[in-house]
Amino acid sequence: MRNPLERVTKLLAHAESAAAAGSEKEAETYFSAAAYLIYKYDLQEAVRKRREERAIEIDEYWIDISNAGRHGPERVQGVYVVVLTHGCTAVTRGNRRDSTGPIQLGILGPADVVTGLKLLIPSLLLQMEGVAESVPPYYARKYKLTPDQMIAFRRGLYVGYGSGVAARIEKKIRLAQETAGHSAALILADRTARVQAAAAERWHVRNMPPFHVDQEGQRVGFALGSISDLYADLIEDSPDRPSITE
Repeated sequence: MRNPLERVTKLLAHAESAAAAGSEKEAETYFSAAAYLIYKYDLQEAVRKRREERAIEIDEYWIDISNAGRHGPERVQGVYVVVLTHGCTAVTRGNRRDSTGPIQLGILGPADVVTGLKLLIPSLLLQMEGVAESVPPYYARKYKLTPDQMIAFRRGLYVGYGSGVAARIEKKIRLAQETAGHSAALILADRTARVQAAAAERWHVRNMPPFHVDQEGQRVGFALGSISDLYADLIEDSPDRPSITE
C-alpha cells in the first residue's frame, strides 16, 4: 500500500458520510477497515494530527416549530434532545407558550451531520404529532383524565418521545464506536468543542428555561420514542390489551 494514511483518511470520511446518512452497517464497515489500518501501521498519532489539521465545516440550519395548541416549547424540547445527541447545539427564537407564530429553532453543527438532521427532524416532528394526536384520547378514556390533565399528558409525550428517539440514536452511536474502537474516538474527539466554539462566536447561547413536564406523559412518550413506529400497537382500545402504565 503506497500511502496508508491517505487510505485511512478516505475510509474515515466515508464512515462519517455513511453515519450522517443513517447507514449504520456501512459506517461500521468503513470504521473497522480504518481501525485495522491504523493499528497495522501504527498511525494513531498521525491520524490525530491529520484530523486536527482538517477543518470541520460548520453549518447553520433554522426550522420553524409549530406552537399549535400552545405546545411549542415541548415540541422544541423533544427535537432539542435529538439535536444534542448528534453532537450539535441549538438556540431558539420566540420560545414562548403565548407566541402567535411558530418557534424558530437554530441548529449548529458539522455540515454533514446537519444535512442528516434536515431530513430527520421533519420526520421526527410528524411522528411526534401522530403520537400526540392518537395517544392522549386513549389514556383520557382509560384513566378519566380531565381536560387540563390531558393537555399536560400530551405535552409530556412530546418531550418523552424526543428523549426516547435520542436514547435509541445514542445507543446506536455507542455501539458503532465500540465496534470501530479507537478510530471512532479520533473522529469525534474534537467535534463537540469546535461546534461549541462556533456557537459562541455566532450566538448568545443560553440554556433553555426549565418547565414542568407531566411525568406519566413523558414516560409513555419515551417508551414510544424508543420503538418509534410501533406506537400504534399500544393504543388500540382493547380491554384485553395491557397498558404500558400497568
